[in-house]
Amino acid sequence: MILKAHMAGAAVEAALLGSVVAIRVSLPGTGDLAYLMLGIYALWGPTQSVKALALSFVLNMLNPGIGAEGGSEVVGRLVVVAGVVASFFLRAVFSAKSDLVHKGIVPTLLLGMMLIVHSVIVSPERDVSLLKATLWTLTTVALLRAWSRLDDNEREGLAQQIFRGLVVLMLLSLPLLASPLGYLRNDTGFQGVLNHPQVFGPAMALLGAWSCGRILESRRPPWSELAVLGASIVLVVLSEARTAGFALVLGVTIAVGVVWVRARASTKVVLPGLGSQRVRSVAILAVVLIVLGGATFAERIETYIMKRGQATSLAGAYETSRGRAIEKMLPNIQSNPLLGSGFGIASDPGDMVIKRDPVFGLPVGAAVEKGVLPVAVLEELGLLGFVAVTAWIWVFLGRVAKAGVAPLAVSITAFVLNMGEATLFSVGGLGLLSLIIMSWAHACGEAAERRVIRGGYSSWSGAGSRGLAKPTCESGRQDGQLLPRAGRSKRV
Repeated sequence: MILKAHMAGAAVEAALLGSVVAIRVSLPGTGDLAYLMLGIYALWGPTQSVKALALSFVLNMLNPGIGAEGGSEVVGRLVVVAGVVASFFLRAVFSAKSDLVHKGIVPTLLLGMMLIVHSVIVSPERDVSLLKATLWTLTTVALLRAWSRLDDNEREGLAQQIFRGLVVLMLLSLPLLASPLGYLRNDTGFQGVLNHPQVFGPAMALLGAWSCGRILESRRPPWSELAVLGASIVLVVLSEARTAGFALVLGVTIAVGVVWVRARASTKVVLPGLGSQRVRSVAILAVVLIVLGGATFAERIETYIMKRGQATSLAGAYETSRGRAIEKMLPNIQSNPLLGSGFGIASDPGDMVIKRDPVFGLPVGAAVEKGVLPVAVLEELGLLGFVAVTAWIWVFLGRVAKAGVAPLAVSITAFVLNMGEATLFSVGGLGLLSLIIMSWAHACGEAAERRVIRGGYSSWSGAGSRGLAKPTCESGRQDGQLLPRAGRSKRV
């Protein structure tokens, strides 16, 4: 009876989410209704809150050539966030024990309070900065708490669904390789089912880093996982998103190094995937294909790095794409070195287009494009804010590092993506997707800490004694499986 009720609930949930997508894609002007449905759905629980935000990312970033006009997407996104935040507060207030301020969210809460106070004191567009600071704080705190409320099996099941959702996005994008719809934005960079190559490429980089981490943690990774990693790398290159490729490589490399150093064990113990015959076979095949491709492969990589001849070196390519944005920020840094020029404010405030609510005149959106997160933080928050953000990132990654390769790789990849486009403090678009996955990784780190304290693991040749537990996020998977073991985890 319990199983039947659970299956019935899952069917209703799937039908609801399917209806949301169908409404957004097929019916013009009904985007607001889709977002409203997601906002109500988010009230269901922490699992539903995460799913609602993940689906709102897809709806907001959908390729305009695929679906109908989405309606007021800015306001709709705020409705979903409101539902998620309301769900967080309702469960904190009515839970058996008061856990409104959980220790895992304290660093984020402190940083958010600093951003809010800074907005009031410094920003020339106070209401805009307050909106952005409040939205980021509430969304990030709600996401962190939603993931941490789940037990190991629930968290693993939800992470599987998010991972598979990204795989579905990838698979749905493949047919568009032969269609103009796949290159709608600029005719050259592949954007798939999303609205921009600079969104699709980073999304595939996150998927690739996640997949690579899972492969390295598995003694016998499934062929499907290896295929996902290979397809992700190819799609990143086709998107022409250079920062995405750099972030993927750097994220995985740093994660492997950090986990190996912390564990002080052999790679066979820490990274069993490296000894897999399947991984070795695929690696050999890749080398053979590269050799056979020869000049064609080299030309494609050169085009990817140099952006069709716009630069003659890697440093020159970065200067061409991001140098102008950095130059625009330097005068503000020089004139306001300690406190900055205002959180979420354009280098030239006159260039900002502020969308306001027609009834109350409150800001509901003010998009700002800035590359290179460290420089953007220094410009907007000054040296004091830069130190605070750096400390938050350090604490965040320190916790994630205890969870294993996959959570750390995808988190570092998300942070490095901000070297091309500063999206860390944006709760719309790519920034939202990054926050969802990073919050999962953070929850994995919290779970690892609890296991070490309880003495539940002493794996990796004594790694537990150094504060590093066996990866817990997907440890229920059998080698060679993408699904949790039957009977050991709940379907979410």
